[in-house]
This record gives sequence, C-alpha cells and structure tokens, in this order.
Amino acid sequence: MKYLIAGLLLLLSASANANLIESENYTNDSNNNYWTNLDLGLDVLRLDWVDTLGSDSQVDLAGYQQFVADSKGAWRFATWAEFVSLYNWFDTDPTTNGWSIAQNVGGNLFFELNGYGPDHTDQYGFDHEGYTYWQFGTLNADEELEFVWFADFGDQDERVVCVEWSVLCMHSYFPDVGSPMWTAANAIGMASINVAPVLVRDFVGSFSARIANVSEPSIMWMLLTGMIFLGYRRAKSAV
Repeated sequence: MKYLIAGLLLLLSASANANLIESENYTNDSNNNYWTNLDLGLDVLRLDWVDTLGSDSQVDLAGYQQFVADSKGAWRFATWAEFVSLYNWFDTDPTTNGWSIAQNVGGNLFFELNGYGPDHTDQYGFDHEGYTYWQFGTLNADEELEFVWFADFGDQDERVVCVEWSVLCMHSYFPDVGSPMWTAANAIGMASINVAPVLVRDFVGSFSARIANVSEPSIMWMLLTGMIFLGYRRAKSAV
C-alpha cells in the first residue's frame, strides 16, 4: 500500500508540474506560424510570418486584404478593440510610457511569440547595439492601417551583445495607447522595416490545446483509477 500511495503522490506532482509548464493564458507551438492567446480567445499569426505571408518579399495592404479574403473568414484583421486589448496584454509596466526595465518582461514575451523582422541582421534579428523593434497595428475606424512602435534590447538571447554604454540594456519600449508613436503611415511593403498588421482568427480549440486543458486531467484520472484498482486487487489477494 505504501508503494501505491507513493505512486499516487508522484503522479499528482508530475501532473501539477505539467500544468505549470503549459501557460494558462497562451500556447506557443513553434511548429505553427501562429500562437494562441487564451485570455482573448484568439489565434494570432506571428508578425515575422505576416511580414511576408510566407513569401520572399514584404506584402502591401492589397496583399493582406487578398489573404484575408482567400482565408474565407478564418484569418482576419484584428478589430481595433482586439488590437488594443492584445497590445495591453503585453504591458507589464502600465505606469510608464516608454522605456522601462519592468516592461522588459512583456517585451521579451512579445518577441518570443512574434519573432523578428528582416531589418536587423547584425545579431540574430538585433542591430549592432542589441536593439530591435516591430511596428504592428490594424485597421482603425477609417479602415486605414495604424501602427504602434514596440522595441526591445536582446537580453533574452545570450548570443546578443548589448553595448556596455547603452543605458537601455534589459529594457523594452512600450508607448501608451494614442501616443505619437502610434503612427507608421505608408510603412507597409517597405522591405527594410519590421512592420506588419495583426491578423487573427477566433480560437475554437486545437489538438494541442485540448491536450493541455482537457486530456491531461482525463489521463491523470484514468491512471489514478488504474492504480487504485491495482492496489485493491493486491489487497484482496493478500487476504
């Protein structure tokens, strides 16, 4: 019986650790060109893929509109409310407008999920000072693309060297909604700029998400039931 109890405790511990590994509010499968924001219920195409839509050159507005039309309602431009909510989801320092150390947590996650654009090639997507950025946005109320600037220093990548004299190492840049940095007119399609609109689709569940959120507890209880039954059989045979 002591072995049964030890096994049950080990199984429960392993299950708890597995839940901690898989984030509760997003999933990120590197094999996909999108990640999933579970808080907002959206699959979000990675910016470094949207930048070219998987082609050899950056895409203009007409190209994105055609992509959305061809997807037959699946992928679409984020609504303005969704875009602002997604933007604020990465805000780990809401009290600061601009560069901050606290915002670096949200900045690192932003670039982990969205990748890096073509602009900087000196250091794995960062420039010679260890800096990179994205201009990303969506259609505003006038059906025009509006963008915001999101920048970061590459402290999350040990291969990237941030110059010693820079006071912004381990910082990310996050301007408040509606600040002057919320403009990037005529930037779409310019090959040397990291710029892309946010394209999303409604999250309806995927195989990986079902495993993370449903199947794992079911498997756990199946194993628990099996171990309990095994213990019962052993106890009965001993009698």
